[in-house]
Amino acid sequence: MHEILTYTKKVAGRAFSVGKIVLIKIIEFVKAHPFLVLSAGIGAVVGGSIAGLLTSIPFLGQLLAPVAAMLGITITTIGAIVGHRLDKQFQGVGEDLMEIAQHFFALLADVFGCVFRDVTNS
Repeated sequence: MHEILTYTKKVAGRAFSVGKIVLIKIIEFVKAHPFLVLSAGIGAVVGGSIAGLLTSIPFLGQLLAPVAAMLGITITTIGAIVGHRLDKQFQGVGEDLMEIAQHFFALLADVFGCVFRDVTNS
């Protein structure tokens, strides 16, 4: 992540932080489509797991590998479609989720700050 953030490119004598621009665009996309990202991620994990299990079958796994790959892609696509529909149905939920996450992590940071205030590294 640090490499992406610090990546710069010179264009016409000026340095551009390409990594920051890419990361900002990714964050904007996630804020605009939270269910799409979540559903596609869950679909990718489930699809990859099923594909991995199918290909690990002794003797038949290598023969089932193309079917397993297509099954994994299909599950990921279905997850993305469901997420997209949820995004259209629940517009504005992304901002609410971000606000809730910010409040939660602020509380978590306060708790850790209180607990570990007097702890020093040796």
